[in-house]
Amino acid sequence: PTPSKARKIRQRIQDEGVENNVEFHAWAISDHSGEADFIVNVAVHLENGQWTVNEDADSKDPDNIGSEQDGFTAPWGKANSTTVKVKVEKIDNIVKPDEHVLFMKVDSQGHDFKVLKGADKLLTEHRVLVFSAEVSPGLMQGGASEAVEMLEWIARKGYQCFGCQTSFETGFRYGLPIPYYVWTQHLASLKFEHRGANHGQWDDIVCFSKHASSVFKPSSMAPPPPADVPWDPKSEK
Repeated sequence: PTPSKARKIRQRIQDEGVENNVEFHAWAISDHSGEADFIVNVAVHLENGQWTVNEDADSKDPDNIGSEQDGFTAPWGKANSTTVKVKVEKIDNIVKPDEHVLFMKVDSQGHDFKVLKGADKLLTEHRVLVFSAEVSPGLMQGGASEAVEMLEWIARKGYQCFGCQTSFETGFRYGLPIPYYVWTQHLASLKFEHRGANHGQWDDIVCFSKHASSVFKPSSMAPPPPADVPWDPKSEK
């Protein structure tokens, strides 16, 4: 919902001529509907190995600033940011009852659990085949405990999830299977300094519905064989 980003996205959709194929909403996504404060930051860049605030730091105009870390909360000071009022909506209120979602990406700076809870009906009915989300204990209000709660909540929905990066290293360190609390505590213990604040490390997870295998069949990526010839994975290139 960052105004400067929304403007650029709308322009890009128009430039590409895909207005009839893309439905864009400049809203914040959460577990409720309404309106809320949203923090918009001046962007930063790497300079001599240090994160440095862009030269437009003196500008607090939300139409001209914005960063990858905009969100409902921020672990650093607000000297280089401003706050705007934005519309908040649940995904369950956006996706129609007869629609299915092939892939859903969530990366909301520690707000991911609330975004997912706003899609409770969709996920309960497994109308989202695959989704990714970020596990970031240092940015979550409830820390590692909230991260564990999110993972357990997803598991109860019947989705199978895979870590994208740190779970591999953590498995070697602590053994497999990795308990949720061990993994999330490990993520929280890792340092990551940004904008003068340490908000710990994070990882992405990719979660699959029990129906995903019936849609993402290997044979769908190549012309199907004759009906009397079984599919042979070795034949795929």
